[in-house]
Amino acid sequence: MSGSIGSATKKKEAKSKSLFFDERSLGPNALIRDGATLVQHPRDILETLQPAHPTHEHHRDHHPSLFPAAPEAFKEPGSLAGQILSALPPGTVRLPEEIAAGLGLPVDGLFGALLELELGGWVRRHPGSAYGRTGAS
Repeated sequence: MSGSIGSATKKKEAKSKSLFFDERSLGPNALIRDGATLVQHPRDILETLQPAHPTHEHHRDHHPSLFPAAPEAFKEPGSLAGQILSALPPGTVRLPEEIAAGLGLPVDGLFGALLELELGGWVRRHPGSAYGRTGAS
């Protein structure tokens, strides 16, 4: 084996044994060092950007573009958002599957409306993927 091939092989073997340092980890490690927030779901972004206990009024005052519809619009016949709010009485927390079963709808059809309601400040996602109304809705 020639000298340069042998050196390259030894270097490669030594690098593979050094698991604590990998040049590909420099960027992610710097983000972690600087306090980056782990994001595994869109709710992680919402929880980071929103105050700990946002009020409906706070959202409406500071983010008016997030409020395309007033609660009256949810009462229109056939409004999915209105049906969801009806299925979530104040003070209750329910899983999307429970809401869907109560409405006789497929669960995958609820997620878009739940996200819109969450962004609008009408519902809040709780641990375990359960949803409940916010205090102001």
